[in-house]
Amino acid sequence: SAMAAAPTVSANLFDFFISEVIETIKRSPQNDSEDVIYGKIEQIGFRVGQAYFESISRNSTRFQSQLEIIKFLCKDVWQAVFQKNIDNLRTNHKGVYVLHDNAFRPFVCMSTGVQYADRINNFLAFPCGFIRGCLASAGMQVDVKAEVQQLPACKFNLDIRSG
Repeated sequence: SAMAAAPTVSANLFDFFISEVIETIKRSPQNDSEDVIYGKIEQIGFRVGQAYFESISRNSTRFQSQLEIIKFLCKDVWQAVFQKNIDNLRTNHKGVYVLHDNAFRPFVCMSTGVQYADRINNFLAFPCGFIRGCLASAGMQVDVKAEVQQLPACKFNLDIRSG
């Protein structure tokens, strides 16, 4: 890897942090729509990802390509934050990457029950923002969307914006 080992994040503390961010924003007196709530959580994830990536890449060699940055995200960063690597990385070689996590840690404890259906989108907002923030810190502008077909698997679609 191009960088020193990333500091790991306590799994329980991180899960608690995301849950508290979601609950605090949902309890806000503004009665925000789900889209506004998602946007606020995503923005917090963006700032955390940006700061995290800046801190781990401060004294490192620069990446040579987008692919190197994405691979670093999938291995080193994902391992440090979610205690595992991304299970599969795909690309169409035209600026679109798909990251498959077959056991996304925030979802591992959730069952497939309907009581979680409304929470899934909010739990995806933070990692989408986190990914976007990490990559912005590396000089890449990217749109990140997540999809869940069956818990606990999750797929993150990264669309790199050129220019």
